[in-house]
Amino acid sequence: MNDSLSDPDKSYSIEHRVIHPDGAERVVYEQGEVFFDLGRRPVRMIGTVHDITEQKWREEELKRPSTRSRS
Repeated sequence: MNDSLSDPDKSYSIEHRVIHPDGAERVVYEQGEVFFDLGRRPVRMIGTVHDITEQKWREEELKRPSTRSRS
């Protein structure tokens, strides 16, 4: 994101955790772009945030070895 704040030609994308006050944890993916004024100072950020928590849980489940016995 730092590159996007200094270069008008770069958008940003980032994945991070959000911890709610009740302790619930979510994983989100953000992407967007930064808009600059004529002096090349960042003045606005526009983008989207997607909750990808369940996708991340499924990915982690697939990485774990199966605990079921095979017959």
